Amino acid sequence: ASPGGWSSFLASRGAEVLAVDPGVLKLTPEMHSFHSRVTHVAKRALDAKEEMAKFGPVDYLVCDINIPPDLSAAMMVKLANLGVLKPGARLMLTLKMNQRAKKGFPETRAKAIEALETRFKVWKSYHLFSNSHREWTVLALYKN
Repeated sequence: ASPGGWSSFLASRGAEVLAVDPGVLKLTPEMHSFHSRVTHVAKRALDAKEEMAKFGPVDYLVCDINIPPDLSAAMMVKLANLGVLKPGARLMLTLKMNQRAKKGFPETRAKAIEALETRFKVWKSYHLFSNSHREWTVLALYKN
């Protein structure tokens, strides 16, 4: 969630957002009134089950964490296993290749997507204009 790009985008379109991230969220209602729809939980996602349960099952799981693709995919599967997603919830995940060399990214990406498919139906995987050359966006639906 930190610094808050996806959270701000979703709130600006009317979503109630639970932003879970131990980092500082740089969103305030003084900046934009729709930021009042963002609730920040300053914890790691896997440590915030209680807060996510209180918020209610979620429609979207958005992750832009800067960790290797296999770890971010594993984290999304673990979050799906917590029971905090609504049936058919959507996943928007940015896979990030942390190594300098792009070589091997297609294989690394394919392994991460394969891991995701244990709990999600991947329906689109592509490089967005806004992605760096070491990033790839995956869109998927939760298989409950």
